Amino acid sequence: MSLSLSLAADATTLAAAQGMAAPVLRGRHVVAVGLLFGGLHGLMPLLGWTLSDGVLPLLSGWERWLAFAVMLGLGGRMVWAALRPGDTVVAPQTSLRFAQLLPVALVSSLDALGAGLALPAMNVGFATSLLSIAATTAVLSGVGLLVGHRVGGLLSARYELGAGLVLMALGVKVVVG
Repeated sequence: MSLSLSLAADATTLAAAQGMAAPVLRGRHVVAVGLLFGGLHGLMPLLGWTLSDGVLPLLSGWERWLAFAVMLGLGGRMVWAALRPGDTVVAPQTSLRFAQLLPVALVSSLDALGAGLALPAMNVGFATSLLSIAATTAVLSGVGLLVGHRVGGLLSARYELGAGLVLMALGVKVVVG
């Protein structure tokens, strides 16, 4: 369970950042974010375990920089949108489109990919671990989205600035360690 909570932490924070930038939030958004983040977190350890002998050694060391680039790019775009003159309010559901959520969900699940290498060596059930990781991430990401949306509403017109800064800070945290 502690592995599930650890892996869900970044996804929850990133979902909260997306919630901050969402001017409109519906129940279907919470379900979609939970399924996307939780689903990828459940599949990535399986993928990591499957690819552990071939592809992953080639990517070793680069996953940090990939995560950094994606989060910095998405966060920078949000900050730019918040600071540009004129209307800074995003069109409804812009930040909750699948095309924008997928890279964020993928980046947040890269550490789950690495966990797939270690899971078989642990004395835990592999399938049970995958389900626990997926379910924990799904629930916490949905909660993060809701909390982020509430906080974003309190920040008024600068919610996108805060969400972008959170994404950029997480990108730096990935590289720094």
